[in-house]
Amino acid sequence: MEKCVFNNGKKCSALVPKKCKNCSFRKTEAELNAGREKARKRLESLPEEQRDAIMRKYGIRRVDDAEVEEYETD
Repeated sequence: MEKCVFNNGKKCSALVPKKCKNCSFRKTEAELNAGREKARKRLESLPEEQRDAIMRKYGIRRVDDAEVEEYETD
């Protein structure tokens, strides 16, 4: 079984307290990347105005066609 990306061995970055058995947040690196790609494609499919509003709301900025980066907040 592949390691969950949220489990660093001591802590879980998805749940507190750490409860791995039957966890619905469990994801492998490949599953996490696939989900991010699906979200990116969905975001790109939206009208520009709606896409820009979502990107501003969640602090995302475009780097190039394949990557997005978080906005820096003060």
